[in-house]
This record gives sequence, C-alpha cells and structure tokens, in this order.
Amino acid sequence: MRVLITGANGQLGGALQRLAPAWAEINAIDVDDCDLTDVPMLRARLTVEAPDLILNAAAYTAVDKAEGDENLARAINSEAVAAMVEAMAETGGKVVHVSTDYVFDGTASSPYVPDAPRNPQSAYGRTKAEGEDHLRPE
Repeated sequence: MRVLITGANGQLGGALQRLAPAWAEINAIDVDDCDLTDVPMLRARLTVEAPDLILNAAAYTAVDKAEGDENLARAINSEAVAAMVEAMAETGGKVVHVSTDYVFDGTASSPYVPDAPRNPQSAYGRTKAEGEDHLRPE
C-alpha cells in the first residue's frame, strides 16, 4: 500500500513515519516538497505519488497568527484537504485528516463525541472545521 504522509517534518508527521508498519510504502512530504497552498502543484504531486492513502498531518497551526492571515490558514487547512479528497475520490484512495479540538467552543463539561456540534471560536478553528467538512458525505 502506497501511503503519503503530509506534514512530514512536524511532530505528528514524524511520529507517523516512525510508527508506520513495515508493509506500508511510505512517502513523506513537507512544504519544501510541495506547497499545499498551490492546489495545482498539490494535484500534480498526488498524481505522481499515486497514493492509496493520504495521512494528512499538515496544517497551519499558528493559532494566533491565523487571526490575521485566515486566507493562508484556509488554503492549508481547508482548500488543500479538498484537493486531497477530490484526488482520492478519482482513484478510490482514502484520506485520513487530523483535525483539532479548536473546532469546538470549549464549553463542554465532558469529552466531545465525534458528532458533537462544532462551534469554532477562532480563524484556526474555522479553517480546520472547513477541512473536516470536505471529508463529510454530502
């Protein structure tokens, strides 16, 4: 199985690489390999890599900076995810996307369940929620 890990140089991307099973053919990329804000570049890279599975560990994670640069956060946290989902829909592959608790408002008194109502309170949370939306059935 061909597995593409995005965000290869981050904490999660590095851990996914270290913990990958021996049977997985891993290719890990980071911003130096593919600029996720450049959707045509991303699509071309996905065509070349032809993964069966994308583990999307890439994200714009500068929570405070996202308030002033929501468009950049959206490009990485949402639009790149949409491109990954579209590419995998064409080939039958799958996308595993890592989100964040910032999609919730933080007012719950118990752990959030997967289908809990989202209410992001920041640009970062909004863009990550938008990324999640690309993975939801229509």
